[in-house]
Amino acid sequence: MIYENEYAKVDFFDWEPIQKCKKVGLAISGGTDSALVLYMLCNELKHKNYDYEIVLFTLVQDSQPMVQHIVMDVVDIIRDMFPEVNVPTPLFTHWGGDVHNEHMGNKKVNSSREFKKKLIAEGKIDSILSGRNLITFATAEEQATYGLDTLRVEPRPSIMRDGIPHYEPLSITDKKFVAKVYEDEGLLETLFPHTISCTGNAQDTDYFTKVCEKCWSCQERKWAFGVY
Repeated sequence: MIYENEYAKVDFFDWEPIQKCKKVGLAISGGTDSALVLYMLCNELKHKNYDYEIVLFTLVQDSQPMVQHIVMDVVDIIRDMFPEVNVPTPLFTHWGGDVHNEHMGNKKVNSSREFKKKLIAEGKIDSILSGRNLITFATAEEQATYGLDTLRVEPRPSIMRDGIPHYEPLSITDKKFVAKVYEDEGLLETLFPHTISCTGNAQDTDYFTKVCEKCWSCQERKWAFGVY
């Protein structure tokens, strides 16, 4: 299906290698991007004759245990929207590090990749979907300050990695596009309130009872959606 607004045009599932797969894995974080990709995938399965098994997986770091509950809220909302689609309970894996500690960010990324490789080796997934999109909001200085992935300044909607297709339909655009799709699809009152983008630590969020309003993810969400 095609999603188009003033920011971009995304023809979801237009890449042939992903169409040939049977077990589509999606890393779901509880944020707006992966939640939207799950919505798009379910919408695709509802309207087209694809024989896919959805496999959801989430890396939960022990310093942010609430992520598991947020992800389940998102999954339950999507299930209500698409009762005809089998939306499974995510596979959760836990990571004992703290991404807020210096040099821990890469270790978290590596842990996530190792979990994906394990799912591939076990035959549980034969492709991966991602909600990754572009960073256009941050300057080079802000990218360095927040430790952002500079690869996100270049589109890469489809790549092969670890022997399977990795499909990133949102990587040609940024979160302004994401926010407009939420508006156009009527998701601002239904799905959006159940997502959280904040990556603040326990102290800045009163032990995850509120968003910190100062991490990069909070700033980007405010820029795109107008609220934290």
